Order: sequence, then structure tokens, then C-alpha cells
Amino acid sequence: MSVVNRSLKNVLRKPTRALGVIIIIGVSLGIFLSMSIINDSISDRSMELSGDLETRITIAPAGAGPKGGETLDGNVSIEVESLAADPDNHITSVQQLVTHRTWNETTSEKRFVIGQDPGAPLVPYGGGSITMESGRGLDHGDVGENVALIGIRYPDDSVTVGNTLIVSGLELLVVGNFSAEGGFSETSIIAPIDVVQEAFAISGAQIIYVEVDYLGNMDHVEELLKEELEATVNGTTRYDIAPLADMESTALQDSLNAIMANSELGASFSLVTAATVMVFIMVLITRERIQEIGVLKAIGFKDSRILSQFFVESSVLATIGFVVALVFALVAGPSIQSFMVENETDTNLIDSGKGGGGKGGGGRTSAMGGSGEIEVADFSLSGSFILYTLILALILGLVGALYPIIKALMLKPAEALRYE
Repeated sequence: MSVVNRSLKNVLRKPTRALGVIIIIGVSLGIFLSMSIINDSISDRSMELSGDLETRITIAPAGAGPKGGETLDGNVSIEVESLAADPDNHITSVQQLVTHRTWNETTSEKRFVIGQDPGAPLVPYGGGSITMESGRGLDHGDVGENVALIGIRYPDDSVTVGNTLIVSGLELLVVGNFSAEGGFSETSIIAPIDVVQEAFAISGAQIIYVEVDYLGNMDHVEELLKEELEATVNGTTRYDIAPLADMESTALQDSLNAIMANSELGASFSLVTAATVMVFIMVLITRERIQEIGVLKAIGFKDSRILSQFFVESSVLATIGFVVALVFALVAGPSIQSFMVENETDTNLIDSGKGGGGKGGGGRTSAMGGSGEIEVADFSLSGSFILYTLILALILGLVGALYPIIKALMLKPAEALRYE
């Protein structure tokens, strides 16, 4: 009788127990597969939302924003730039900013001159995004140059691209006109930060915007900045470091983080469960059949042949469990994903004061669907996840069988035959 045939017969020797083992392994692997797919979907969605939601973190002197005129220590900018240089820190850009408030002597209207680093993406004062309407933006070559951008709602209609404007004795050539989503920069002037600092005797940056690669890494980067910059020393707050996000964006971020954390926890727990069950059942099977192993050794079976037989048995159990896992994932996976998304979205939106996603219009953002839930990709089994789970199941089977079988093979035939 071949090793495969003997192994299959042994698996079915106690069909009730075998069925129970297969179901437990299958459900555990099915939960692992489902949670892995959900985690991957949420991660992809977080990346997509980076362009729709605020993913900046602000660094400012403790208790004083840019309006207060306070500046950051010059080493802060250097340290943040150093952190941004490491891609593992998930920082895509760093923008330094200073502001100087002036008044139009003719109209008595308040104006802001905002100094920003031309070498980094420009940001509106207060958050949001900038779009060039005419002319050009600032670039690396504008460092130290008396050039400026004006917002589309700049109070003086006579100032256009190509004109020169004078602010508190500072003469600037207007090279571009911009609109701003968020903040209040559309009435302001943006110029190179070094030019504004020199003209108005401002030392250092008043605020630093740190752009994070995607929503799911906001908490990680915030904690990293607080730790590396020593935001709090001996109970004294040195810097205010916080996400530049509204309540809805924060709630959505919390929802995504919670779903990812729960899916990772579920995947880890189900993997440990599957491994524990596999090891336990192989120990049990081996203990029951030590006398059989002794007989096989006594009639001349080599250890390698006995080992291969038990490996085949464990592989059969793992493979059948894998099939059950696929069925479980196909049937239960979409429901698990829907439950996790709906539950976490509603919980975090209620905590933010926006109300449940499905209760009226409150709590919806552009990142959510008509039901108020986070829009993620439909649950679907990908070939890579299926292959990964099959390999994992086989490895669990082999690892689970290895220790008890080797221990049994170490017994002499006579000892194995007397084993009870």
C-alpha cells in the first residue's frame, strides 16, 4: 500500500474527529484569510484618501501659533528634515512657514505676507491645498528672490501677474495667482521664506507643516515627532504637535486605524488558533499510534518513510482545512468586512460629535458613500492571498507534525510496542 493511500485511510480512521479538526482549522484559516483581505483593502483605501483628506501635522511653539509671532528653535527644522529623509518615517514633505500682518494704507484692509520654502510644496495658511490659476508657482530657484504669489481674492485688483507690489517697503514681483481650498490664504501674499524673514526680522519658522504619506500613518508620525523633538520635557510642553484635520477627517482616520488594528488582531489570533489546533491534534494522533510506529520500525520501515507518511496525513488535513477556509471566506468574508466598517465608522463619528453615518447627513465626508460608511473595495479573494494561505496551511501542518513524530521515532521498537 502506498504512503499516500495509507495516509488517507489513517485520516479517515476517526471521521468524526477528523471532521471536527478540519472545521476548526478551516474556520481559523478562513478568518485569517478574511482579516488579511480586509486589512489590505483598508490599507489601499487609506492611500486613496490621502489626496482627499488632510494628512498634515503642524509643529508650532507651545501655546502660540503663527499669529503670536513666536518662532521655533532653528534645530527643529533640521531635525524634522532629517526625519523626512528616512522613507520609513512616512513623511513626504516638510514646509516651513512665517507670517507678517500688514494693512493696506488706502483701503485699511488687513493683508498677510506668508513666507514659505520654495523648495517644498506650498500650503495654504491653516491647511488645505493650493491651485495655480495663472502664472507659475515658486520653485527652488526662487530662494532669496523678491518674487510673490497673490491669492485670487487679493484686495487690490490692480495687482496682477507681472506687476510689482510693495508691502511695508518690500518690493515683490508677482509671478503667479492662486486659489486655496481651506485656510484663508486667498487674500494673502506668498513669498520665499528667507525673503520674508529678512524683510521683517523674523528668525526661524513660526510653524512647520509635515505632510504624511497616507492617513493611516498620521498617529505614528505624530508620536514620532513628539518623541524625537522632545515636545514635552519635565512636564513642560515645548511644542504643540497635532494633526491639521477637521473632526470628520479625524473620525475617518480613527475608523480606518481601528479597522486595520482589529483585522490585524483577528488575523493573528486565528493564525495562532490554527497552529495550536494543528500541533495539538498531531501530538494526539502520534501518541495514539506510537505502538503502530513501533510495529512499522520492527518490520523494517525506515524512519524517513514513517515520517513521510505522517507528513502526508498532516498535509491532507491542512489542505482540506484550506478548502474549508476558502468557502468560509467567500461566504462570511463580505459580512465581516461590512460589519467592521459600519461598526467602526458609526462609533468614531458618534465620538467625534458628528452622529452615526446612516442617521441623516451628519458625519459624511467625501470619503464616504451615500450610507455614511467608508467606501472600500468589494471583498474578493485574490490569487496571491489564496496561494499564501495554502502555503501557510501546509507549513502549519508540517510544523505541527514534526516535533511529536520525531519524538516518537526516537523510541526503540521494543519501547514503542510497550507504550501505553
